[in-house]
Amino acid sequence: MRHFLRALALVLAGPCLPAHAKKAAPPIEDWAGTRPRGPANLMLGKKLFSADDSRRWAGLLKEMRADGTLQRLIAQYVGQDEASRMLSPAP
Repeated sequence: MRHFLRALALVLAGPCLPAHAKKAAPPIEDWAGTRPRGPANLMLGKKLFSADDSRRWAGLLKEMRADGTLQRLIAQYVGQDEASRMLSPAP
């Protein structure tokens, strides 16, 4: 459980940028271009996460996706349209 909480704290802490870095918008590069995207996965190391931890993370992400939390978090960084595209099912 402590590994789960430690990882969750890292996720919720957000980016730590110096004040001068926040003034200018960072460049965004789309390396995929128009190619269809593949599935995305969350990888958890066996040393730090048990099978039960893995199931809890999967459940948490499923809930966040279902209630719109994941969409809102991603939209803060890339905008609503891009967040919707990122979370749409892979072809």
